[in-house]
Amino acid sequence: YDEGGNDDQPGKSTSAAIYVALIGGFFQIIIMLSSVVVGSITDKTRSYFLVTLLLLVFGAVALAECGVSLDEARGGDVRWSLLLVSGLLGPLLPVAAELGVEMAYPLSENTVLVILQLSCNLLRALFIQLFQAVKNVGIGSGIEDMSGLGDEVGGSSSG
Repeated sequence: YDEGGNDDQPGKSTSAAIYVALIGGFFQIIIMLSSVVVGSITDKTRSYFLVTLLLLVFGAVALAECGVSLDEARGGDVRWSLLLVSGLLGPLLPVAAELGVEMAYPLSENTVLVILQLSCNLLRALFIQLFQAVKNVGIGSGIEDMSGLGDEVGGSSSG
């Protein structure tokens, strides 16, 4: 069944799809490995706060590098920057979970982890709605629109 000259068949993988799958799998592997490494360092040093701050700061730098890599004139490759981000921001949730369990010691570990997961999911849902609401703020409401409105009002009162 060929419609419009399209040779793609359902279930057939293209090289681009395989490439995306490999990068996505590599992304997850980096998150797991970095979580194990950072988790073992955190377990030895018990410095949850310092590790969290360092991950956040270096993760912000890596995200800034992603933004810079999007510039075509620079010639950067955003894929490598995203893999760096995965290694730096991936361990944040496990470290935060360990910190939460340590701080709420009389409570069971499962209770703390459920509360952490629930709050992360709720905040994620709220942020999606917030970002959708503000994505077009400032577009089409510039000064030139206001000056056109003033001309129409001025023209109708004089004529």
